[in-house]
Amino acid sequence: VLRTDGPGGSRGRSPRSREEEEAPRGSLRGTAEIFGAELLPEVDYPLLPGSCLAVFSWGGCTLQLRGRVQQEYTAPNGSMKDYLALSSILDARRQIAALRRAVGPRVLVVGSSCSGKSSICSVLANYAIRSGWSPMYVELDPRGSADKPQVQLPPGCLGATVLDSLNFLEEPEFPLVYFYGRTEPPAAQAACVAGSAAPRVTHAPGAAFPDFDGFLEPADAAASSAPATHAADLFEWYCECLSANVYAAFAQNLQEKHCVVKAEEEKEGDVRRLLAASGMLINAPPLANLALVSRLLEIFNVDLVLVVDNPSLLRALQDVCSFEEPANENIALSRLLSRRPRAQTHAEGQAPAGTDAQVEAKTAEGGEGKPDEEDDEEDFSFAPNPRVEVIGLKKMEGAVTVDNARLRQLRRSRVLSYFLGLEGGTRLRPQTLRLRLSEYSLVQLEVVKLAPLSALPADYVRSQKQSPIAVSPWTGNPLSLANALLGVPATRDPALVKFSNVACLLHVFKVEEMPSALGENEGAPTYVMDVHSPALPGGQLPSNFLIVPGDLKGMKFFLDLN
Repeated sequence: VLRTDGPGGSRGRSPRSREEEEAPRGSLRGTAEIFGAELLPEVDYPLLPGSCLAVFSWGGCTLQLRGRVQQEYTAPNGSMKDYLALSSILDARRQIAALRRAVGPRVLVVGSSCSGKSSICSVLANYAIRSGWSPMYVELDPRGSADKPQVQLPPGCLGATVLDSLNFLEEPEFPLVYFYGRTEPPAAQAACVAGSAAPRVTHAPGAAFPDFDGFLEPADAAASSAPATHAADLFEWYCECLSANVYAAFAQNLQEKHCVVKAEEEKEGDVRRLLAASGMLINAPPLANLALVSRLLEIFNVDLVLVVDNPSLLRALQDVCSFEEPANENIALSRLLSRRPRAQTHAEGQAPAGTDAQVEAKTAEGGEGKPDEEDDEEDFSFAPNPRVEVIGLKKMEGAVTVDNARLRQLRRSRVLSYFLGLEGGTRLRPQTLRLRLSEYSLVQLEVVKLAPLSALPADYVRSQKQSPIAVSPWTGNPLSLANALLGVPATRDPALVKFSNVACLLHVFKVEEMPSALGENEGAPTYVMDVHSPALPGGQLPSNFLIVPGDLKGMKFFLDLN
């Protein structure tokens, strides 16, 4: 039994050998919460093996813990007051955004490695849910180091999900996931040279693989194959795809009439109505430098940056971002209410609403691309906010250092839970498929760099803006795919593979080389691949394209899913 007489926290780590005995009981007396989610009295909360968590109480409580743990202690946690105050400010901004039919606060959490960024995101998200909001959580850390099922994604993936449940033991439902194919964040030196092209469909749908309007320089082609530069460009590409989809969901939500706040009591139980006003929380990759953070600010139109345990980055962002602290609350309120989209676009010298330029801008942002019509609905838009507020936070109390051994354990357990379900919950049974690689296309996303116009003929004119990402056939040895994770895009169109999220992941557990039949495949050997996949409708994959990870060694997991 663990007793706390005042505000404090306890952190316990459960051993894998006694997982059947781990069932801590909720608060017996007083109130307590785990990462902002309140514990109900007289309720058992099973913990996953190897989990590390903090139980916090504002006024003291009595807890009962069954099972053996490696470590448990009580200590004061003064940073929770800062998180609560910050959550109150974010709720006020969400209320103003809901009244104005605008997007709520977009918060980017950056900082050093093992500083508790995902824990801070969980605390802010759970406080927002308790206030009746449903924030969008964007995960940009491909390491798979989060030990909280509420915000976990498979390793090597980037994605977004809507958080609307206070059950910290549930995995996100129907997340939007992109297969990054690497378990390490983009290198800091590569972030300075990352491309900034917006995602556009530039190829004919009937092409087997997209062609490119231009010539590849041999030197540039070799330079683009550098792992660091390739990873940084691919990371920014997926961030742009994520941002486009998230803001498209916000635009659809704002177009619905029921997104207007009518009464305070109507907040509960209505998630979609307040999706855009709830804003989003973005967990940035660790050790992100100023160049990468600046690109993320631009891509996601961030208006608030939380810098955790990184004074140098905090000072650099404060020098770059301009934000004037209001003298009093009246000035702050008038500043928020004065940021009307029409006034801002007119002040910046853009075309007035209703013109062709404004229609094209709305089409690019996910709107319908029609001039403004006279109706009874209020106006809304995604006007960029030039003022970015930067706030420094201390390292979260009790943050656990994630070493290589624990990182491997977290990645392995996350892959197991993807195919088999969480331990202690509903067990899943993966589907086994036998695939002939001659019927599928193994592809890989690569970075291309076009020759500059100075190296092209004088009369050569590029017809349209080119995409920095290309989908090319994977030419490696199929036998090396054993124990690797592959991504299945949610499209059959080869021109849309690089824009598409993944419908599911496959785990390859065996690859065999079989002799081809006479006259088949010109005598070349045929490879057959046995894979595990989630339960699929009709037992068929949604696409005949299989995305091979760029870091094949880091995306291999030796698992027994039978």
